[in-house]
Amino acid sequence: PVMARPGAAANLITAGFGAIGVLTFSRIVRRLGLSSRLRRVIVLLFAINPGIVFYAINGMTDLILVVTLLAAVEGLWGYLENGRLWGLLASSIWLAIGFLTRYEAAFWAAVVAIALVLSLARLSVPATSMRPHSSWIGGLVVLWLMPLVCACTIWLFLNWMIMGNPLFF
Repeated sequence: PVMARPGAAANLITAGFGAIGVLTFSRIVRRLGLSSRLRRVIVLLFAINPGIVFYAINGMTDLILVVTLLAAVEGLWGYLENGRLWGLLASSIWLAIGFLTRYEAAFWAAVVAIALVLSLARLSVPATSMRPHSSWIGGLVVLWLMPLVCACTIWLFLNWMIMGNPLFF
């Protein structure tokens, strides 16, 4: 209770997410294949950006949303790069956490899902593939969005049960 009253707990949470954000941004920049020195400079510029520093210490949810979206991008990129489902699962869970933090994550997910479908539809399919390309794309998008859909559904149900209106945000 002592930590919650003055808002210190919120500041600690956003500071932790700030650190996670710098780490995640570093992993994203590493995927770009830049030199080590250039990567460090870019990550340092991200870390000392006044917008990142301000939101990392003020206890608001803005940076938490940014970090969850960065982590969703990093996980999705990891899946598309090496085919491991762990990256897709991590990305989708970060996306659901992002929605539970700020509702804008759902709109962002819809835009990314559309862009993902359009861009993956343009890829050529290896001749050894046993499943149709459209099934793979559909399955990927459904798997990626399912935790978000579950979080939204549970949120709407709880709003309906507690407030009497599912759209009472």
